[in-house]
Amino acid sequence: MTKLCMKIFEMRIIIVSISVFLLSLLQCFGQDSKLAEAEIIKLEIDWHNAYKLKDTALLQRVLADEFININSRGDQIGKKAIINALKTDIARYDSIYPYSMQFMHHAGCVAVIGKTRVTGMENGKPFDNLYFWTDIFIKKQNSWHCVFAQTARLPKPRIIFGNHLPSKDSAIVAEVNISLNKLSAADKFSGVVLISKNNSILYQGAFGLASKENNVLNDFNTAFNLASVTKMFSGVAIAQLAEQGKLLFNDPIKKFLPDLPSNLTSDITIDQLLTHMSGLGSYFNNDFHNSNHAAYRSLNDYVKLIKNDEPQFKPGSKWAYSNTGYLLLGLIVEKVSGISYFDYIKHNIFEKAEMSNADFYESDRPNTSLATPYTKNNRYLNDTANWSIPLFIGPVKGSPAGGAYASSIDMFRFSTALMSNKLLSKPYTNNVILGKVPYGPPDQQKKYAYGFANQIVNGKMIVFHDGGANGISTSIDIYPELGYTVIILSNYDFPAGMEVNNKIRQWLTK
Repeated sequence: MTKLCMKIFEMRIIIVSISVFLLSLLQCFGQDSKLAEAEIIKLEIDWHNAYKLKDTALLQRVLADEFININSRGDQIGKKAIINALKTDIARYDSIYPYSMQFMHHAGCVAVIGKTRVTGMENGKPFDNLYFWTDIFIKKQNSWHCVFAQTARLPKPRIIFGNHLPSKDSAIVAEVNISLNKLSAADKFSGVVLISKNNSILYQGAFGLASKENNVLNDFNTAFNLASVTKMFSGVAIAQLAEQGKLLFNDPIKKFLPDLPSNLTSDITIDQLLTHMSGLGSYFNNDFHNSNHAAYRSLNDYVKLIKNDEPQFKPGSKWAYSNTGYLLLGLIVEKVSGISYFDYIKHNIFEKAEMSNADFYESDRPNTSLATPYTKNNRYLNDTANWSIPLFIGPVKGSPAGGAYASSIDMFRFSTALMSNKLLSKPYTNNVILGKVPYGPPDQQKKYAYGFANQIVNGKMIVFHDGGANGISTSIDIYPELGYTVIILSNYDFPAGMEVNNKIRQWLTK
């Protein structure tokens, strides 16, 4: 909402002590209360709809000419200013509806106390606010009009359970919540967890602080650094270009990157980059750590770190995790699409999946919607007991191998869009997510696909990726057979949250 509209709306949506004081001054007696309540409920709904529909005529009818709004700072705003603010309000309101209304009657006067949850979008950013409010109505010429309102914003809910859950799901989310509360109380977890089933959210829990220094709580719209979960987006991007006929998975990468040294590209295919079978290593090497990390803002900035690299084994002969391989995939996306990797992901994945808070944010630019990472493993500090901010450890901007930001809601939308074939056709979706190359200990039953991994747990397949770095611990698990998605985003060191994730895997697959 615009700042003025937000002030006005907040003023009319929540109870404060001064409202109660004013009520004591209204010395009259109630009559025909049920009829009055029915009429006022309709007015409250019209008032809320006026914002959703941008209908100043509705607002005009509800508010008395002498109407006054008072905010928590004591500012007074009248009817004319409120209507003018609505005319210029650019926010989109998805949900705005009064509930939990209580009435206090006096002769010709009714005070209403209620709540409103307001969700929507403004300037591409979602908002989700909860309010308590008090309105005072008087009857003039046989019509009710509001003469006074005062509001205050409530803290956002930090735990939400789905409605009407089956007994198994209800028991699981209850156990998850208990486990997360224990970890948070012991300062072992800070972040957000979301569990859904068949695209319906069963549980959301937010714990800890997004900013310890500013005492900002994590919430469901907080964007976290995803680390290597970002590889999912890179895999989908390559598959989209393949589906468009612009490349083949078995194409040699030198076809698209002829300017790179042959030692980097010789005999390596796109498939081998995707599945970590290229033999290449990681650009997070000594040269990176000894350089100015603020200098890495485009993919080409990283090329100097890898120009002398070469495969450590014959491409295709075995599996070894490779960040460099995914950097090269990003360069291929740029070459084939003709735009930057970051713009490609934003337009073809984030926007298509309606991931409103997702982006490749730069850590040296102020942004209050991001979770600050906190680590106890800072290579520049000899202190493993206290939290520190890893300012100088990672790059200021992410890459195709890791470092995109997204909220839990964003990742829920990504999972939904992916599995409903909104990002890729069904054959290409299956090609991207289904494991191809075994990796890890045999008893873990893991396979790697195209930016996604698979694991069999209790006979059920999980499509997943996790990510970890200093002050970052993330994972997304998709259960194609069971319909669940589990998202864990933390701004603490890996493996924060993995203890709970392992329990969730056992609970869901038994």
